[in-house]
Amino acid sequence: GPMPPEPERDKYFPIVYSAATKYRRAAFGAYLDSEPARSRAIARARDSNTMATAQNIWLRNPIDGSRSGFLAFLPVYKQGAPNDTIEQRRRHTRGMVVGVFQIDAVLNAVLDKKMLPDNVSLYLYAGAGTSPIYVREMHDAGGALGKASASATPPWTAAIKAGDVTWTLAVVPVQQGITGFYRAWIAALGVVLLFGALLAYLWASLRYARQLEQAHDRVTLLADTDLLTSLANRRAFINQLT
Repeated sequence: GPMPPEPERDKYFPIVYSAATKYRRAAFGAYLDSEPARSRAIARARDSNTMATAQNIWLRNPIDGSRSGFLAFLPVYKQGAPNDTIEQRRRHTRGMVVGVFQIDAVLNAVLDKKMLPDNVSLYLYAGAGTSPIYVREMHDAGGALGKASASATPPWTAAIKAGDVTWTLAVVPVQQGITGFYRAWIAALGVVLLFGALLAYLWASLRYARQLEQAHDRVTLLADTDLLTSLANRRAFINQLT
């Protein structure tokens, strides 16, 4: 939204570089302590010398509307000064490196690089008993998001570290019914057709072999018998005598 000017303060954050203000009017700094979530994350990062995350942040965009996101803060201390205690860290803090992330964009970029099964839905939770901060439901055959109900199978969960906070990723298998396994049905039908074609080929080969055998027996019979009396002819007598 709009960025109104703030009064002079003893502590403020001058902006060294910001992609958000690159094509807008000049901004010299931002009062990041104006929201409790950001203020608490800044204090945690400064006092513990670690990366701290501000959750449940709405990123305001006048074009696309508000988006759910999070901020990561990394403290920068005075070079060469001790920062072993909290008092020393507070005294020698020079500033904060702030990373602004849109949750949907970050996770979609990660998941688009992975081969996920078609029959699972993904949910990301920032805490127990809260609504998911990210949802990626089962894809149908066309690639669109499907609206399928979750099955009774317990989800697979994993913890994801985001700075100093922990999120829970839940992968839930979706109950699709017997028609949902269309790929398995196609593969089974292909196997049945292949097996049927093999049986037909074997049956045709066996029938042809039996016809050849019968023709051979008929030719042998005609060669060794007399057509008028059906008795053994001279050729059969010579063969027997030999």
